[in-house]
Formats: sequence, structure tokens, C-alpha cells
Amino acid sequence: MIRTRSFMRLGLLVLGAVLFVHAGTARGDAGGTVPDEVKVKGQVLKGRVVGLDEEGVQLDTIYGKGTLTIPYKLIETVRTRGAYRVYDQGDQKVIGRLIGVRQQALLVGNDAATAEPLPFGSIHTGVPEAAYQTSFQTRLEAHTRNWRGDVNLGIDFEQTAIDKRKFRLGFNVERPRRPTTLEAGFDFAFETEEAEGQPERTTKDELALVVQGTHDVVGDLYAFVLPGLDRDAPRRLEIRTFPSAGLGYHLIDRDNLLLRVQGGFGHIFESFASSPSRDFAAASLGGRFRYMFSSGTELGFSLLYMPGLSNPGRDWLLRSRFDLSVPLGGPLALRYVIRNVNSQNPFGEIGNNKFETLLSLSYQF
Repeated sequence: MIRTRSFMRLGLLVLGAVLFVHAGTARGDAGGTVPDEVKVKGQVLKGRVVGLDEEGVQLDTIYGKGTLTIPYKLIETVRTRGAYRVYDQGDQKVIGRLIGVRQQALLVGNDAATAEPLPFGSIHTGVPEAAYQTSFQTRLEAHTRNWRGDVNLGIDFEQTAIDKRKFRLGFNVERPRRPTTLEAGFDFAFETEEAEGQPERTTKDELALVVQGTHDVVGDLYAFVLPGLDRDAPRRLEIRTFPSAGLGYHLIDRDNLLLRVQGGFGHIFESFASSPSRDFAAASLGGRFRYMFSSGTELGFSLLYMPGLSNPGRDWLLRSRFDLSVPLGGPLALRYVIRNVNSQNPFGEIGNNKFETLLSLSYQF
């Protein structure tokens, strides 16, 4: 009963934190009643400027639902009632109202005499100053504007003839701006079960950490370094490390679509319980695909195959992952993951392959 109350309290705290952050985001997005104005091809569009990015000004019009992204080069004049925090590509910021355009530059300030011109090509992102001051989500997005990521937390308690307690934590972060990019993914899961009159038994104790850094060499050719490690106690894997390095190529690299392939060499070390550890040199072959729909739904797939150089039929590691993320509103999304890990396991009754699926609530930033 004590464990039941503890898990319930923890679940309520997590739910309360998510609702608090989500409420703060909604308050930060609230706008005034006086519309902003953007003039395009002689027509004045009215609404609220909700942000800026590298492509243009994002306007919620008063004519219907939805946000328009108006390219900077099409804007003849712009005037907002509130101030904006605008960042350029060099991470410098300017705070002020949007009061017009001049010579392919956006004017940010309180009046034309003192406004600072930001060339269209130098603008990285911009957020309403009022939202920045009142919304945790907006401040987080502003400070991590060169990053994207998500946090996933799952807690489950089942009380029957066999009590089960489950905890899962995962996060993914990415800095996609070239020429230097960084990606990191972490997953941890722990589960126990206890039958009446029987000692508690651990049914899941696993973690995985994979990090990849890249740097452009020339054009779409890049060099990469990929350190990784994992653990899976029920499968008797105490620790496995699989670092690798090599070269890759961006076949497609756009805001909503990424496709790349890479190859190199690495080294695998594995330590199993009640079995001698082993290590071997390996090739490293992999790739990544990501596509984001206009609705915000995102598909992703990644693959890493590391066959041993001396005996690939005996020594290998194959890891694949499929991701589907569906936005629910604000920073929340529903995430579905399919993971598969295949490697030589010295214990025949356990097998070489592990396949699992996961459905979770995700907090995105």
C-alpha cells in the first residue's frame, strides 16, 4: 500500500507539472485585440504576428484559422502593436516593434529614426516579447532556438495477484544547424514485479545512449563520430560500447526532409553476466531519414549495422528505430516508437533479437 501511494503521488506530480507548463504556454500565446498589419502586393493583411523565422513573418490572420508565413521579400510594410525579441544568425538579439522594411531589411525598434535594420538573410527567429516574459515554453524555445528535442516519461503501477511497477525515461536532443551538428538519444527503463509471498523480481533494467556529431567536409560530404553504449540486464548484457567514426553524405537536407547515409569503422566491446567479455573491430554502416508534414506530424527512421571485420557471421550489431510523433497541441505530442536490436547473445535460450514498441506522451521543445 505504501508503494501504491508513492507511485500515485509521483504520477500526480508529473501530470501537474505538464499541465502547469502547458497552461503557461497558453497564457503566453494570448494576444491583444488591436491587429498587426502586413502589406503584401498592395493588400493589407490584418491579424497577429506570432513569430518570425528564416523564411518570413508568421501571421495569424483575422480572416480565418491558420498561420500564414509571409516571405520577407514580399513584405512592403509591416507594423505591430507589441514588441518582439528577434535573433539573427550570429545569436545577437534586438527587442522592439516591427515598424517597416527598408532596403531588404526588417526595421525593429520604437520609431524609424532609432530602429535597427536586420537584413532579411540574417534573421534566424523571433518571438513576441510579451510571450517571452510570461510563457516558460516560449523562453525555452528562444534559448534553445538552435536545438530541438523531446522528453518522454512513463510511470505505471498494476496491483493484482502480481504487483507490477514500471518506470521509463527518454529524451532526444538535436542541433541540426550545419556545418556542425549534434544528436543525442537516451532511453532508460526499469520494471519490477512481485507476487504475494514471493520476493520482488526485476523484469526490465535497460538503458541506451547514442550520440553523433558531424562536421561538413566539403559540400554535402561530412565526417562523423558516433559513441554509443547500452545495457540490458534481463538479457544478461551488463554493458556494451560501440563507438565508430567515418564519412557520410547528405542526399537531401531540407527543413522538413532529411536523408543521409554514412560509413566508417568502429569497435564493439560486450560484457555479459557469467560469460567472458569480448571485443572486436567492425565496419559501421548507417543512415537516417526524417520527414515532417505541414501538420507537424513527423516520421523518422534510423539504422546502424556494425558487422565484425574478421568474422561478420559471428560478430555483429544491428540497431534500427522507427519514430512517429503526432502533435496534440502546444508542446505535447503522442509518440510511437518501434525499436529492434539484433546481436550475438552467448545464451541460446535468450536469443539474438529484441523487438519492442512504445507509446508515450512527449514534451517537445
